[in-house]
Amino acid sequence: MVLARLKNKAFAKLYLRLIKAEVKETTNTMKPLLNEVYLTFGENKINNAIKKIYINGKNIICPVSGNEGQILRALEYGTGKTKALHIISIATRKILKETGNYEFII
Repeated sequence: MVLARLKNKAFAKLYLRLIKAEVKETTNTMKPLLNEVYLTFGENKINNAIKKIYINGKNIICPVSGNEGQILRALEYGTGKTKALHIISIATRKILKETGNYEFII
């Protein structure tokens, strides 16, 4: 899933690190609301899945396949017992909105 398309690749790695940190911080803050996700996957697997967000060209990509993709989808869209909190897309917008160096895909 493409989170954002950068207009300019300058500072792309910095944006990526900031987005990952924001997703991790927001996930920890919303831990009570994500109780089902934490019980299902565990904190270490959630943190490892967040690390899998990457840059491909000018795009910031969130994997959707495999075990990490399942965890990231749960953070974004929720599960059967957890409502959709859109943690990843909100964190991406929060980091990139001030720079103007992006086009949102989600």
